[in-house]
This record gives sequence, structure tokens and C-alpha cells, in this order.
Amino acid sequence: MRQVREMSRMATEMAEQPTALAALIERRAEIEASVAAVAPRSMAGTVLVARGSSDHAAAGGRYLLEMASGRPTALGSPSISSRYGASIDFSGYLVIALSQSGRTPEICGYLDRARATGGVGIAITNDASSPLADVADLAAGPERAVPATKTVTAEMLALIMVAGAFGQEPVDVDRLEDLPAQVATVLADQGPAAAVAGQLAGAARILTVERGTLQGAALETACGRAVARCTSPARIRAPSSPCPRRRRRWLRSTVSSAANRSRPRSRRCSAWIPIVRQG
Repeated sequence: MRQVREMSRMATEMAEQPTALAALIERRAEIEASVAAVAPRSMAGTVLVARGSSDHAAAGGRYLLEMASGRPTALGSPSISSRYGASIDFSGYLVIALSQSGRTPEICGYLDRARATGGVGIAITNDASSPLADVADLAAGPERAVPATKTVTAEMLALIMVAGAFGQEPVDVDRLEDLPAQVATVLADQGPAAAVAGQLAGAARILTVERGTLQGAALETACGRAVARCTSPARIRAPSSPCPRRRRRWLRSTVSSAANRSRPRSRRCSAWIPIVRQG
């Protein structure tokens, strides 16, 4: 019964994505101006810090930020200071903390320490009254279901807008206006999702293949599957070769090899179903 309630809440929150994204898009100019106003004038780079699904959004966002800012962008490790007590000099760095609740102690602590050592902090969070919400807040309603839905997509969109503050738009911003309607169209057609879910129903493991800006989506897909079904997701990065033919050959070889290596060897692994769409 509890799982049914959680899935029901998740479905409700998924349906709210178009509204949440549209509200965020309306604030694009405000967000870009706010980031541009506080960003270090001689910026050394950007550090993103997050946990869970927010970390997945950050994994994809770092590519956009690095391309837009022309400066190195990295994912911060909260345990460096919280567990090992290391002191890091953040002078000249823009530090972006992402947290759905805005109350994760080590994320709040990381941003506090970064500011104390010369960094400029930006918070992306649901709750404008949370400890993390100091510079900016993410306009998406709080979630209670375990799998992140509208929050993680809103975080991804917010990072696009933060990247736009550097004057080099990493995406075609004119097309952002169409995003809420496109998401609504996808949500309205349950057929493709139901078909894939049916194929994955008996799978004990999932292989996700990604590269670059799609890394966050691949991580979230693997995580969502693990949370919902207690499976063992795996992720492999695609090669960086610009040749589409070479990438397709690698993809076929990788999936075939993984499928052969992952034949059922115990009761824990009952099936391996590679779902690959080549584009």
C-alpha cells in the first residue's frame, strides 16, 4: 500500500513538470542577471556540489557551465572537508550547491566553508526559506516521493540558465519556451513508457550508455530504476569519437558483450534486457 501511495504521489508530481518548468522559464532573465551580478569578475572556475538526484543534474550541468564560462567546472566532494577535515581555497570560484530540500547538512556546510575561503555561492533549492537558499532558489514545489521527478528536471533547466549568465548560451534559448509543451506532450502519451516498462519488468540489471550533457539523465535513469526495483544499475560512457559510424559500432559491441557476460548465473539475476535506441 505504501508503494502504491508513493507511486501515486510521483505520478502527480510528474504531471506538474510543465507548470514548474514554465514558471522557471519566466524567471530566466532574473536568474541570469542575479548570477552575472555575483559571479567573480576574474573567475577561476565553477564547483558544483550536491547529493542524489541533484548530483545527477550537476553531472550534466557541468558540461554546460564549462562551455559557457570558458573556465574549468568540477563536481565537489563534501566529504573532503566534512569527513577528512581538509581546507580548500575557493578564491575566484563560483560554487553552486543543489539540494531539493535545502537542508542537507553537508551540502550547507560545504557552501558555508566555500564562502568562508573566498568562493561565491549560489543555491538551487526548492525552499526559499531553507538554510541553503542564500543567493538563489529553484521555483519547484517540494516532493515527498522517493524518485525525483519535476525537481530534477527543474534543476537541469536552472543550470542552463545559470550557464546563460556568462554570455555564451550553451543551448538554443529561443527553444526553451517550447519545453513545457513538449514535456506535456510526452507525459500525455503513456504508450512508449509503458512499452519500455514492460520490457524491463523482469530485468535485474540495466546498462545505461551516455556521453557529455546526457550524463545526468543516464545517472537518474539508473538511480530511478534502482530505487523502484532494488536492482543493480550499471553505466558505461560512450567514446568521444566524432564519427557516428564508429560510435554505433562501439555501442553494438558494448551491449552485445555486456549481454553475454551478464547471462543469469544465480537467482539474483533472472534476465538481461538491453534497451538501446540508436540515433
